[in-house]
Amino acid sequence: MKKILAAILALTIILSMISVSCADENGVSDRLMDMQVKLGNKIYTFADSIDGIKAQGVRFVDDELKAGEFHEANNGRIAFKVKVGAADEKSTGSESLYVCGYEFNSKESLNAEISCGIKVGVSTRADVLNAFGTPTTPNFTDKDYLAYMLNYNYLLVRFYFSGNEDESTLIRVEAESDIPFSYGLEVSEFAGKEAENLPDPMTFNFDQFIIDGKFYEGALKLQDFLDNGWRLDSRIADKVLQDEYRTEDVVLFNGVNMIFVSVENRQGTDSLPIADGDVEYVGVLKADDTSIIVADGLTIGSSFEDVMATFGSNYFESVSGDYTTYSYHLGKTTNMFFVKDDIVEAISVYPESQP
Repeated sequence: MKKILAAILALTIILSMISVSCADENGVSDRLMDMQVKLGNKIYTFADSIDGIKAQGVRFVDDELKAGEFHEANNGRIAFKVKVGAADEKSTGSESLYVCGYEFNSKESLNAEISCGIKVGVSTRADVLNAFGTPTTPNFTDKDYLAYMLNYNYLLVRFYFSGNEDESTLIRVEAESDIPFSYGLEVSEFAGKEAENLPDPMTFNFDQFIIDGKFYEGALKLQDFLDNGWRLDSRIADKVLQDEYRTEDVVLFNGVNMIFVSVENRQGTDSLPIADGDVEYVGVLKADDTSIIVADGLTIGSSFEDVMATFGSNYFESVSGDYTTYSYHLGKTTNMFFVKDDIVEAISVYPESQP
């Protein structure tokens, strides 16, 4: 039960972090984590490679770009900074460079617009709070900024202000990530069962589910997901689980889709490659573009009434913030539904779990 409680806490925190979005009618993506910025009449997507952002019309002052550094850039009229990162530490050449951060300030980037109509040099502190809600990351400095951690903790966005209280003006926006904004955007070719061969979810046992058109059941290893095209952050792809029952929480990418997976060493060895680790649980959140289908066709967007109709009332209930989590332990499997306003916003499956 302790592990399940830990999973509930972890996924509700992540769900609150990455769901920072709003209704935006200005053409810019309504999700802050999509990293779109409107400069003048054109929208630029910073979730791209350096070659890709250049193709959008971004120019760099420096001829040579170095990974890990911010470089001066512009679109011909508006100046800003772009942080460069390498997709793979072992690779070289411009084709391996990606955007890992940006900075827009009111002096050089006045009116630069991000999600929810927030504009540099125009919007106020109150505007940002109204758009994105309570900051997910505390401010421990004497500078006035609001910070939001997004994208499974990989991306931090800070809004800096000048002035008094809520009417202070937004003077700078910084976004910085440990990995490229576009990491995983290249969609892998899926192996395994094709969509047309999938079993009917209405016949599923509780340990069977579909994620993005691929069928999974029973005890799983991380390699099962890697074989279906999901990718690990290259920095931990060679990681070894040193101790028996050591767990590691990882994010898997495929295209714009992401899943949250906890991997455990159950092999009785002190040195296990992470890909061979057993999947403790896999979580899919509404804020992603990933689909998950469990028994009776339940999915993100289903009502809690539908969940009750399938799983009944023998659940463990936990409340965290705006979310109520309903955990069902059935046989060797635990299914968790994260519900807000009676709608399922995240699903986590514990295959072969223990209560």
